[in-house]
Amino acid sequence: MNQILGYSRVSSQNQSNNSSLEYQSQKISEYCSLNDLELTKVFTEVDSGGNNDRQVLCSIKELIQNDCVDTLIVWKLDRLGRTMLASL
Repeated sequence: MNQILGYSRVSSQNQSNNSSLEYQSQKISEYCSLNDLELTKVFTEVDSGGNNDRQVLCSIKELIQNDCVDTLIVWKLDRLGRTMLASL
């Protein structure tokens, strides 16, 4: 069964305390509701965008490589990383 996943990330624990993760997750959920998409789960992570070995993102990449994920939704493209080539 293929899934639609969300991914929200902040760079530091300080950012996560100001509800940025919650805000991103809310916007992802709203987008899915508005577009009749069944969101399976929103993954959250506190780690630098410059770190290409982020644990949660690596797990999502593995799901994508195994054709378990149809769609990955992020609030802003920069949540995936500093450069898109390094992130994919």
